[in-house]
Amino acid sequence: MKEVMLHNALHDNASLLRERLRGQLAIFLDYDGTLTPIVSNPEKAIISDTTRDVVRQLCNAFRIAVVSGRSCEKLRQFLKIDGIVLAGSHGLDIRMPPPWSRSMLHPVGEAARTSLVRVQHQLDDTLSDVPGYETEDNTLCISAHYRRVSPEQHARVHEVVHSILQDEPSLRHKEGKMVHELRPAVDWGKGQAVDWLLATFHEEKELQGNQTKLTPLYIGDDVADEDAFKFVEAHGGVGIKVSDTAVTTQDTAASLQITQDEVVILLKLLLDTYTNAER
Repeated sequence: MKEVMLHNALHDNASLLRERLRGQLAIFLDYDGTLTPIVSNPEKAIISDTTRDVVRQLCNAFRIAVVSGRSCEKLRQFLKIDGIVLAGSHGLDIRMPPPWSRSMLHPVGEAARTSLVRVQHQLDDTLSDVPGYETEDNTLCISAHYRRVSPEQHARVHEVVHSILQDEPSLRHKEGKMVHELRPAVDWGKGQAVDWLLATFHEEKELQGNQTKLTPLYIGDDVADEDAFKFVEAHGGVGIKVSDTAVTTQDTAASLQITQDEVVILLKLLLDTYTNAER
């Protein structure tokens, strides 16, 4: 299959994006690497005031959700945006404030919490002598970060993670950007979370007597976002890959790309273009 370079959603063919995003939108945003740059210390991934203000305005114009590997509690602390829908732990924990007032905590994920805590302790104990290594508790996902670990120690981190997981059949491993994601062994990720959220958004519209279907837009940068790209592209929407280097159709299920610096520009464009759209 021939590789095709993805168009930049803003530079190469902005009209293509507008054409595909006709109608009412449901916007889904990853957090790390999308709303914020990737940083060496995960606790320092703080959204800028400018981006926060744009996202807050988007919440008043569209149905919007942040879908992340971070826990809902951490997303709430970072975003500081009242009323935003959060899907944390890769969609295993969904919190929807009014007008939806719904939540979804995946039962298999909840049952795996004991295993996740045990694995975190084992990783911390075994890799305590590795400078720069740290684990992050994202409730239904344990993130083993090695971005600040010297390259000579990467192999050891990988080996320890996989060795510990061999004795944990209730968990599975997913690779991210300089991070190992340890999650419940359940067929549920960001794609299923977007499916659940989109269905809930449609239910709310139908109760209001509005039968117009929403067009889903998903913006993300990491491997974990690929399931969501596949879902939105298969359901009449658009997936946009955030990358500062060129991306081909072999690399991603998304159909357009932007750089991380351009994310807020794109969000402003959506806000300016669709401010008068009916909710």
